[in-house]
Order: sequence, then C-alpha cells, then structure tokens
Amino acid sequence: MANQADSAAYQLERQLRELGDKAPANEKARAEQLISETRTLVKSNTSDVARLRQLTSDMQQIGYGLATAASQQSAAGATAGPNEGQGANPEEDVVDAEFKAR
Repeated sequence: MANQADSAAYQLERQLRELGDKAPANEKARAEQLISETRTLVKSNTSDVARLRQLTSDMQQIGYGLATAASQQSAAGATAGPNEGQGANPEEDVVDAEFKAR
C-alpha cells in the first residue's frame, strides 16, 4: 500500500508541476498537504494501511479535480474567432471527399 500511496503522491506532484499557475490555489494547497503527509508516512514505514488508502484516494480525487479545472480553463481560453470553422492556415489544400468501402 505504501508503494501505491507514494506513486499517487508522485503523480499528483507531477500534475501540479505541469499545471503551474493554472492550478486553483485551494486545490494546490490541499494537494501539497496530502503529498507531504503521504511522504512522511511512507518514510516512517507506517503500518496504518487505512490512512494510506485514504490519502491515496484523496490524492486521486484532487488529481481528477485538477485535470477538470485545467481542461475547463483551456476550453474557456480557446474561444472561436471570426474565422470560426476554418483551419489555422487558410491556404492549405483541403480535399473534401467521400470514401466507399468495397
């Protein structure tokens, strides 16, 4: 269980690094607290498996929340401009065709 908790802590830490300032401050603070507590328990070779399970679950939930928040921010920042529906390069050759399977 300690390996799973440590792995979850590492994944959450990596996710926080990747998001940087895009991570909501309250979620980031909670994630850092969970990571710290997990690392402390893992280093002390604790036998409190229930606590490690709870921390792992909490870190996974925070990770899902961070991913959702990041995708919502990305979607909000990607508003369509006046050329909505057109490709990034209007000069690129695009062929509209139908395909029939034999």
